[in-house]
Amino acid sequence: MAGDALVTREDAIWHVVVDGAQHGPLSRPQVLEYLQDERLMGDDLIWRPGFSDWKSVSEVADLWQPPKRELLRPPPLPASAEQPERENNQISAAATNKKWSLWKAANAGLLVSVLPLALQITNGRGFELASLAQTASVATIVQLTSQVLAAPLLFVIIALVRNTFQWRLPKSDARAIEGAIVFSLLLLGVGVSLALYGQWFFASNELISGATRDYAISTMQPTCVRRQNSLRQGAAPSDEQIAKYCTCVGIQMADGMTYKRLASDSNAPDVLEYLKQQAEAAGQACRTWTR
Repeated sequence: MAGDALVTREDAIWHVVVDGAQHGPLSRPQVLEYLQDERLMGDDLIWRPGFSDWKSVSEVADLWQPPKRELLRPPPLPASAEQPERENNQISAAATNKKWSLWKAANAGLLVSVLPLALQITNGRGFELASLAQTASVATIVQLTSQVLAAPLLFVIIALVRNTFQWRLPKSDARAIEGAIVFSLLLLGVGVSLALYGQWFFASNELISGATRDYAISTMQPTCVRRQNSLRQGAAPSDEQIAKYCTCVGIQMADGMTYKRLASDSNAPDVLEYLKQQAEAAGQACRTWTR
């Protein structure tokens, strides 16, 4: 047994360089011990009989074994580090997997309904909104209200359908009272904005132009055609001549019309007199022009 622990001269054939100093001859178990103790690293030099020159330890397959792949992987996170992330994911999932608030849906729809109004103003059709807001009759208020509330109603219906199919989900955390207050304030803001826009739009003394001018011409022409037909005797003038004449009258009157005058009450005595004078002047010019 004691002879087994001895190293023979034939076994001690390895020479190594550690920290610039040469050691050897060493046996293979001694070299492996150097490696295990990390006194000998992969880039250190080693030689034995049969080598033409010194080699790096990592080049000797009999001695160097790269670390196992499992050791290159990071160890699993401790339970204390995984728990907050898991709890955050659960909280996030719980927050999204709830029924939709009907008032939140209505508020979102109300904000969306403002976009078509803004586009209508941007595209030159703002006079229609201004006219409806300026008139402020039951019919115009109903028309504006239905235009504003269409999107909120659609959003509420979508939320109701979704909640019906997801009836097992918990209720939304949103408070109905807060949602109703926000909706009322938004609706009030839209109404006040439209009213102020109508006041500002028709307070200008500038001549009408663009789509407003086209609208004024198109609304004046039918009135003119009806009047000329009532005054027509026999076949003269012809329908074509009347249409041409009334188009001219509409253009002539629109060219002298201001935004403020357009919003005036057409039944007021001063307005009636003004319109009569304008119509007579336009008619005189157009009778000459259409001959």
